[in-house]
Amino acid sequence: MTRVLVVTDAQDDTANAVVAALQRRGTPWARLNLAEFPELARITFDPLEPSGCEIKDSDGDHVTLDQITAAWIWHPQPFRPLPGLEAAEAAFVDEACRCAWRLLGEWLEDHVFVVNRPGAERRADDKGLQLRKAAAVGLAIPETLVTNDPDRARAFCSSHAETVFKLLNRPRIDYGDRAAWIGTRLLDSGDLDALDTLRHCPGIFQRRIPKRFDLRVTVVGDRLFPVEIHSQDDPRAMVDFRLALAEDPAALLHAVHDLPAEVAGRIRVLMRDLGLVFGALDLVVTPAGDYVFLEVNPSGQFGWIEGQTGQPISGELVGILERGRP
Repeated sequence: MTRVLVVTDAQDDTANAVVAALQRRGTPWARLNLAEFPELARITFDPLEPSGCEIKDSDGDHVTLDQITAAWIWHPQPFRPLPGLEAAEAAFVDEACRCAWRLLGEWLEDHVFVVNRPGAERRADDKGLQLRKAAAVGLAIPETLVTNDPDRARAFCSSHAETVFKLLNRPRIDYGDRAAWIGTRLLDSGDLDALDTLRHCPGIFQRRIPKRFDLRVTVVGDRLFPVEIHSQDDPRAMVDFRLALAEDPAALLHAVHDLPAEVAGRIRVLMRDLGLVFGALDLVVTPAGDYVFLEVNPSGQFGWIEGQTGQPISGELVGILERGRP
């Protein structure tokens, strides 16, 4: 029996929506929750014999690699070594877990259809590469500077009427018992005075693009699901619409958008150039009607998009996993 392997956190709402779609369609599937590895989940790997490679979850369900026809890798969580280990021991175990996951991930890349291939997703996470590729296919991008040099940052800010700042890496700091989320922000005079601290952590500076609305384009294979997010209707969302949605998922008007064929074609070429089957692109539509690319998240959430608009993103994703191709 062939099966779809789902590599994700068991508590992820978007992942659970896809699993529900697999179940409705009667598609056999198995889940590997890396947050349960190594203490509860098991990985056994034979480099030469797929039937000897086994994945077993915390409930004892198991699948061998020769049964897998497609895999969906979605927000794999950090490994959780045995509690109580000293820091050096925990780091040692973590590295061993990473090696085991890399073995499995590379085997999947070589033998089955994967959304997205781990190597391609790691490469596509490079925001500088995204912007270069987007510009190369003809998408407009904002003037951008990546730096930890306070003087260069001040010069960039002084050359634009308004500047926004965002992080190069994941905008979340985990403290164990709590987490801090750092969104995109519009810089003010106080921020400019404090730029000397930038030398300790580089970031991204971009000219602020005037918005008619934000545009989220979820891409699954060759299908595009463009949605207007009317961020300018809410002061909390004008710079970063996620700030309003975090407080109230229904705070902003969402509407299906008719994407011009030229822009859609450029997005498809960008996705192919990045090696991605799935991605969530953020663009701005200006008051003049121009489309400006901001970034692509290779594993961007889409559960709330389905809820707001009814677009069948989960079903499309399950369809390409069943076919084993886009």
